[in-house]
Amino acid sequence: MTQATAQNSSSFTVGIIGGGIAGSTIALHLAQLGINVSLIESGPSLVNGPPICHLHAGGNLYREISQEQCLTLLKQSIE
Repeated sequence: MTQATAQNSSSFTVGIIGGGIAGSTIALHLAQLGINVSLIESGPSLVNGPPICHLHAGGNLYREISQEQCLTLLKQSIE
């Protein structure tokens, strides 16, 4: 398995199917490494649906959170 680094990652292109919490997190990490990422989601927005309730350890996040707020929380949770 090849390890992606800032020096050799520009030649990689990755397609991720599913913009849920896992797919969005992986896409964000790979993009930060400089890897070209295509995130494919059939739903109306990223991190959509029931799993959104579990974005933080307490599981008390309201379902009515905006996509912008959701992505902000996602970024904060992996930093």
